[in-house]
Amino acid sequence: MKLRELFDRAVLPETATAESSAPPPTCRRSIPDPATIIAASLGQKVLHGWLQNRHQTRYPLILNLRLHSPAEVALILESVGHALRAGDADEPAVADALAWLHSIGADPALTGLPGPNPDAAPLLDRVRVSGLTAQAYAASTRALGRRTLTNRRYLDYLSARLGIPDEVARSIHRRFGG
Repeated sequence: MKLRELFDRAVLPETATAESSAPPPTCRRSIPDPATIIAASLGQKVLHGWLQNRHQTRYPLILNLRLHSPAEVALILESVGHALRAGDADEPAVADALAWLHSIGADPALTGLPGPNPDAAPLLDRVRVSGLTAQAYAASTRALGRRTLTNRRYLDYLSARLGIPDEVARSIHRRFGG
């Protein structure tokens, strides 16, 4: 009999009988404040929207030269002039670019592009320092228009030199042609 008692104690410990008679533990979870729930939901929606459209929010590209200072406009026009000279733009392409520049706020007295600049490095350094990289790239893309091999190569060089990410460059090409 002694062996049977030892076996019962080992198999059925006294705590098991005590636990089975005890009520189950209750789970107490606090309900968050409704304002907290709304703030978290709105935050998630804003973050999701930003992530879906991050390039247009990081690089707002409304090309309106009236919103820029005269020095910034001159820099954008100089970069467009350099792009047209570096690409294979003919007279009709230059006239089209000038008409487009007038439509976005360039001075109507502008009848030609700024003088030649054989070296792009100083110009592009000034564009980068001024923070107008996306605007100068978009304006150059629109001014070049046709997607010839020469124009594509120049725009590839320009995006690399200005530090424009590939996704942003593709977005600019979709919006402004080229």
